[in-house]
Parts: sequence; structure tokens; C-alpha cells
Amino acid sequence: MASYYEITSRGALIKGREFNFSNLYLYHIYNSSEPNQQQIIDNVSSTAMGGLTVNNWTVYDGVGSDATLGIFEEDRDWAIVGGTGEFAMASGVIKKTVYERTPEGTIIELTIRGFCPDF
Repeated sequence: MASYYEITSRGALIKGREFNFSNLYLYHIYNSSEPNQQQIIDNVSSTAMGGLTVNNWTVYDGVGSDATLGIFEEDRDWAIVGGTGEFAMASGVIKKTVYERTPEGTIIELTIRGFCPDF
């Protein structure tokens, strides 16, 4: 039996909350004695597929020495598709721009914009 797929337009209004975060900086360190990204399974050379890289990227509220790690004063989820708690069923986009290239890696500026429906 063939599969069936249908998209149906809905005219209903959805009540929810918009969230916007800007001036966040992700530190992507890969050329250091303490990298925060590591490839643990190499790609297949003929296809360049199949590799696995893990990361522990840090996000700060600035780029100076006084920047704060973690940026939130209380525990929160950071989800852009799905999520739990305050960010349940969140959807949105993250714009990333290379802010600075350093010998250790890159600093990436993040702008996050999304929406969470109210339940």
C-alpha cells in the first residue's frame, strides 16, 4: 500500500510567546590543547560521510574578559525545535556570523529568534 501525505491549511490563531536573544558568542575551539570539539569517528574518505564529531561549545554574553559564561541566571532549556519546559514546541531560527577568527578557532556571534505556543 502506498504511503499517504497531506498538508492542510489552518486559519486558527495561535497564542504564544516570542523569544529573541542577541549578542551571544559561541566559542568554537578546535586548535588548542583543550579543544571543545573533537572528531571521534573519521569520515569515509571516498564519500566524506559517516564521521562523528562531539562538542561542548561555550556561549558567553560578550567577547571581553568580563563576559559571563552561561548567560542565564536560572536553569533553562535551549531548544529551537521542540524542547521541554518553557520552550515546549519551540520553533525558530539561529543566525550565526563569524565574529572573529583566532589561532585556536572561531568566535561565532549568535542571534536567536523563535516562538513558543501557550498551552
